[in-house]
Amino acid sequence: MIQFTKINNFLSNDDITTLNKLSDNFEEYAFQIYSMQRIDDSALLLFKEKIKNYVKEKYKLDFTLNPLWINKVTEFDLKSNKFHRDSSGLTIVTYFNTMFEGGKFEYYDELQNLITINPEINLSLIMNNELMHRITKVTKGYRYSLVAFFDFKTKNKKTII
Repeated sequence: MIQFTKINNFLSNDDITTLNKLSDNFEEYAFQIYSMQRIDDSALLLFKEKIKNYVKEKYKLDFTLNPLWINKVTEFDLKSNKFHRDSSGLTIVTYFNTMFEGGKFEYYDELQNLITINPEINLSLIMNNELMHRITKVTKGYRYSLVAFFDFKTKNKKTII
């Protein structure tokens, strides 16, 4: 079964402000693969804990939270917006700006209906690695989102019982 959830206002206003400040300086340290910037900023450590605690409580699984990323997509990125699945066990995407056109999130539901979601400030999308999805082309401005990838830990020891 495909797992997909939308959450409004997952972040605090301070978190949104912090993300916008970080993205103001994005060009200084961004690298080119989808213009993603790894976030290890101390201001986001509490937010990282919030994400970890939410996932731990909601899904009751043992996991590793990979580094947080700010993803910047412009009209010059995403030449190919093919549907894909994330390789991580669980992904959380949180939008923190809307000063762009295009850049919608699309996915197929269980009945193969195409669902389109317009990004909104402080909207979070949670999906597992079975969800076929894509981002439509950004036609104007910069689309920023905070992305958290989770890998679930598997048992290394096998037991008879």
